Amino acid sequence: MLLLLLQACQPEVPAGATEGCRGYAEIPDVYGYCVASLAGGLTDAAHCAAAGAWEDRCRARWVEARLQPGSGVSTEALLTACGDADCRLDVLDFRAESALLVQVERCGAWAEENAPHCVSHAVQRWRAARPSAAALASVTAWDGILADWLGHHLAEAVVCDQVGTCEGSPVLQRACERAASALRAGESTCHNPSNAPRPMNKP
Repeated sequence: MLLLLLQACQPEVPAGATEGCRGYAEIPDVYGYCVASLAGGLTDAAHCAAAGAWEDRCRARWVEARLQPGSGVSTEALLTACGDADCRLDVLDFRAESALLVQVERCGAWAEENAPHCVSHAVQRWRAARPSAAALASVTAWDGILADWLGHHLAEAVVCDQVGTCEGSPVLQRACERAASALRAGESTCHNPSNAPRPMNKP
C-alpha cells in the first residue's frame, strides 16, 4: 500500500523526456530542473508542465532550440509555447517582421509587459535602414495598438536622425512630440540603431 501511495505522488514522466531524468522522479524540484536542462530534446513544449517550478525555463529552452528557420516550427507556435513574456520578446526580436507596423501589432499581441521594449527594438531596426521622411509619415499616421509607444520611439527618428516630423495620428503625435522635447532638452538620449537586436536571416 505504501509503495502504491509513493508511486501516485510521483510526477508523470512525459513522453520524450530523457531517461536520465527518471531517476529523480521522486524529487520533484530536481526532476523539474533535469527536464528543463534537457528541454531541447523534448518532443513538445507541453511536456514542460512536468518541470514544475522550472516550467518557464524549460519552455524557454525548448523554444530557443527551435528559433532557427530550419526548425520547421512556426513563429506563432513558438510564441504560444513560451511560458513568460521574456521568452516571447526573444522570439519577436529573433523572428522580427521587416514591416514596422506589422511588428508593432505583433508586439501588442504577444509581448505583454515587454511591449514597450518590443516596439523600441522594432523602431531601432527600422531606423537602421535610414527611412525617408515619406516613410516616416506613413508610419506616424498609425492609430492602432501601441500608437503611444510607437510615437515615443519615433521621436528619435525626428530628432536624432533629423527625418520628417511627429505629425500624424493624435495619440502618436502627442507621444512623439513629448519625447522629442525631452530629447532636445537633453532629458533623454538617442539610441544607436545599430545596437538593436537583429532578427534571423530569413531564407
